[in-house]
Amino acid sequence: MSTRFISIVVALLIVCLNTAFAQSSQGAITSPAPGSTLSGSSVTFTWTAGTGATQYWLDVGSTPGGQQYTTGNLGDVLTTTVNGLPEDGSTIYVTLYSLVNGNWLSNAYTYTAFNAAAAAPGVITSPAPSSTLTGSSVTFIWTAGTGATQYWLDVGSTPGGQQYTTGNLGDVLTTTVNGLPEDGSTIYVTLYSLVNGNWLSNAYSYTALNAAAAGGVITSPAPSSTLTGSSVTFIWTAGTGATQYWLDVGSTPGGQQYTTGNLGDVLTTTVNGLPEDGSMIYVTLYSLIGGVWSSNAYTYTAFSAAVVAAGAITSPAPSSTLSGSSVAFNWTAGTGATAYWLDVGSTLYGQQYTTGNLGDVLTKTVNGLPTNGSTVYVTLYSLVSGQWLSNSYQYTAFNGTGGLAVMQTPTPGSTLSGWSVTFTWSADTNATAYWLDIGSTPYGQQYTTGNLGNVTSTTVYRLPTSGSTVYVTLYSLVAGQWLSNAYTYKAATGFTLVQHVHNSDCTDSTTCAITLSQSIGAGHLLVFESSMYPEALITGTNNGAEFVQCVSCVGDDPTSDLEETSGGWILSASAQSSAITVSFNVATGGAVEMWEYSYTGGTPGFDGANQNETQNSSSPTAIAFTPTSGSYDISVQACRADSACNSVSSPFTGDDTDNPYAWAYLDNVLNWTAPTWTLASSGTSQLTQMEFGFGVESCANTSFVDFGGTNGSAVSVAQLTFGTHGWHGGTWTIHGTGADLTFETSASQTLQNPTGRLCDGGYYTDSSTTGLQYSTATNDTYLQMNSNNGLLTGTSVSAGAWYKSTLPATDESRTDDFAIFGTRGADYVLLHEFGDGSDRQGEIECGGGQSTTNGTGGSVTLARSTWYWVDIVYNVTGNHTMKIYNNANPPVLVGSLTCPSLGTTPPAYITIGNVNTNPITSGYIFDYDGLKVSLDGTDPFLP
Repeated sequence: MSTRFISIVVALLIVCLNTAFAQSSQGAITSPAPGSTLSGSSVTFTWTAGTGATQYWLDVGSTPGGQQYTTGNLGDVLTTTVNGLPEDGSTIYVTLYSLVNGNWLSNAYTYTAFNAAAAAPGVITSPAPSSTLTGSSVTFIWTAGTGATQYWLDVGSTPGGQQYTTGNLGDVLTTTVNGLPEDGSTIYVTLYSLVNGNWLSNAYSYTALNAAAAGGVITSPAPSSTLTGSSVTFIWTAGTGATQYWLDVGSTPGGQQYTTGNLGDVLTTTVNGLPEDGSMIYVTLYSLIGGVWSSNAYTYTAFSAAVVAAGAITSPAPSSTLSGSSVAFNWTAGTGATAYWLDVGSTLYGQQYTTGNLGDVLTKTVNGLPTNGSTVYVTLYSLVSGQWLSNSYQYTAFNGTGGLAVMQTPTPGSTLSGWSVTFTWSADTNATAYWLDIGSTPYGQQYTTGNLGNVTSTTVYRLPTSGSTVYVTLYSLVAGQWLSNAYTYKAATGFTLVQHVHNSDCTDSTTCAITLSQSIGAGHLLVFESSMYPEALITGTNNGAEFVQCVSCVGDDPTSDLEETSGGWILSASAQSSAITVSFNVATGGAVEMWEYSYTGGTPGFDGANQNETQNSSSPTAIAFTPTSGSYDISVQACRADSACNSVSSPFTGDDTDNPYAWAYLDNVLNWTAPTWTLASSGTSQLTQMEFGFGVESCANTSFVDFGGTNGSAVSVAQLTFGTHGWHGGTWTIHGTGADLTFETSASQTLQNPTGRLCDGGYYTDSSTTGLQYSTATNDTYLQMNSNNGLLTGTSVSAGAWYKSTLPATDESRTDDFAIFGTRGADYVLLHEFGDGSDRQGEIECGGGQSTTNGTGGSVTLARSTWYWVDIVYNVTGNHTMKIYNNANPPVLVGSLTCPSLGTTPPAYITIGNVNTNPITSGYIFDYDGLKVSLDGTDPFLP
């Protein structure tokens, strides 16, 4: 056999093999990209169809060819989702098998598991956290959070508040917030990052610009920009009240390496000898105001002489669709460029639409562009060191056959129907998304802003109901450009006062009739307030509607002769022309009044209320109240004094003044200052207020007590009253010697979360650095929160507090440390602690008997000198309960106990401290902090 013959045979075999392999191949994974990092514990794998492949098999494991996470024949599908993957950054091995001509052919891949521990939210870098803002419009910039896919920004006047802006911003790393105050107040900013389906947050605080006394602000060069060379002229605004300026420029924060000095009262200076190496330059401008130097700090990037580049078009975005026949082109300054030339045409490098030398400008508007969807070619030339350098771009001409979306309902120019309105618009055939801005100024965003996707309708809540002008801008995203139509509307008129009537001479009875000045309308808001003696609660009216008790405006002071206050409201069930009769829980006498409001804007809600008592003042001021953000409220005020309530501060309108009972109201406002009353003479006064609005945030019938006082000082009723928030219906008393109840820093244990909005309009944290401490030097020493009308509930009250004791297990002293009692102590639920020789035990004790069910044989083992959160619930019927949690965050339940109630006695008062009169060993302490009381029986009631 010749060598030539063998060569021919080998060549034929190679051809055959190549042909065979060309006709069959295995599938190949396309997503996720091989070698990439996975996005989470659940991943969808997708692959191409192998040529001639009839089935596929996927193995996923922690070792090459491993099957630890999944394995199996998938049939002829081209995708599968694998769950339960690790999130620890480890290597994941994936093998895809394809069944080709009866043979399993494979492709192997490696991936990196998602690292959940490395996930981190975005961090705001500008403005510098805790700094003073530069004006009412501020651009916030943040870093990309690790694994973050979306960001949400809240800016408000309270921690976590949204008074100034709120919204999902998508995946951007910057946003501009307008309408910020310029009064020097604190502004709270919360940046949320969506990481693996969870919103993680970072919170910041800033100081608003004080427009009344502000330092100079550099306007040129633009802060954070790149400087143009080694010699730069800095220009700044005149600071309010500023008499001199001082400028430091250096290579470190606050540094003076390049220049420093007092410049007098000039508003500009030129600094020479700056570096040209692209380094960071730090600039600090000081303003002398009232003898004090205040500063604003800035950063810049030095010019980089080593880099030479042509100008680059930034707008319109390259490759986008133009917005019309007239377009403004903008570009960056080419490094070292002295002139620019722009060609725009229908062919590559063409000049059909414009051509010419533009000098050293950075923008040019080109008119007469086509509107037929054709390709437009743009070439930007930059003259650098005598050479024309170019950058070329392509755009798609605007397609003039389509039109922008047009608002259909409500009819533009009309009056809105209320605080909640649905906006509907026509579909734009060229638009891929819509954006709606609604505000109090042209193009404003005070009421809402956001990308709505491709929907043609949205409902907007919390619009004003003040009759003001509402500005609406509807944007359509057409070929990458946001194009807009603007509209104006008139806001609905919210609350309208129909009548205010009262009876200042109710006789000693369980009812009091109020003569009407006109018939009550059906569905109107009727607000009631009373000042009665003996103490009484309003329980209902003869209108038939459900009466809602105003928990936060109930209260009295047994040290004064003023009557108990009580209030509430109904939405009238029907029209009524006869006198409206108010019912009380006991026979009483005094004064009752009613405000009737008609309204537009949906069903109103109770925003909150409060009541306080002022001693020895001729000009008492009501407790400050902040309505829910975005809510246009009405406020009704009542004054009861030993002398006449002569007048109330503007803009409140007074009624029946110059009497011991007087009232006032304020309609349809977003915010207000608490009014001041003027009395005929100094003395005790009760001031009660209630607020109603649309779209309000529901408040909780909760009282929070912050045990704050001077470290080591004795507890006083005045300090307890000052630290009590939300519900002011209870009064504090101290029992026992009193000297052994003190405020101590060693007894401080803060709440883990804010209280949420309470019915006095506030959000509270345990801001004090002290807690309550009881010493075992005496037996029974405790605080008592009383209420002559009980705890205002028909069924259930709960209380929770931090608690620890230093009593050792070997001490068999028995203490009753935390309790809720029924009327006259007839029933109760309390924490009973004792030592059994080896452990301290916490046991529930009730008026109806001892513990009946729990997990530890009747008690919970308590570690000495360890904080626990104790949650007790008093139920009129059924069982009382007690739950004990550890101090983990969040707390973990360590024991749950129950015992039977007597079944008939309503709750009346709460004690904290030791109410047990049995002898107790001296020298030990009990600590308490963060008392929370829910008049709705909330359970679990956690810190």
